[in-house]
Amino acid sequence: MGSPRIVSLEADDRTLRAAIIVIGHIMWLSTAALRVVRGDRLHRVTERSSWPIELYPVLVWLPLLLATFLFVGQAEIDDGVQLGGVALALAGSVFAAWAMWSLSRSYGVRTDVFEGHQLKANGPFALVRHPQSLGIVAYHVGASLALESVLLIFVTALVIVPYTALRIGAEERVLRSAFGSAWDDYAARVPRILPLPR
Repeated sequence: MGSPRIVSLEADDRTLRAAIIVIGHIMWLSTAALRVVRGDRLHRVTERSSWPIELYPVLVWLPLLLATFLFVGQAEIDDGVQLGGVALALAGSVFAAWAMWSLSRSYGVRTDVFEGHQLKANGPFALVRHPQSLGIVAYHVGASLALESVLLIFVTALVIVPYTALRIGAEERVLRSAFGSAWDDYAARVPRILPLPR
């Protein structure tokens, strides 16, 4: 007779769905709260990319929301891996929220640089240049595993990762325009999205 499973998630996928949505709200509510805290501010740099790039922090969640409600349980994944996915999603969400709150009144959904915005090089920005993007990708990978969603794994790899790379490129153009050589020095020291040694 086999040993009993310590944790069984098969009977309650709704709990995992709810957990993934609640974990995502760490980022979503941070975005809303920081918009209120920031209020209206004058722009230092007004360069604009195409609207899908500008609205990346909003649009990046659409595939996840669809998968959360329609495409779960497509693969049999070990319960421990599913729980690891929840932990990865939580870590990604907290890391992205930390990045947003570190920017405080300088945070914006679009590729904005506001008056008084200082180049951030401490906190999560000392680890990677785009900690919010790293957190979003980590959250999607974790959610894919937690929800046992083959579709979301493919969408993350083939849509979310390239979409994130486009957004990062747009952000870096604006930051280089705003901060010049200070940005170049920072970019030479700190990796773009993966905290790997140079």
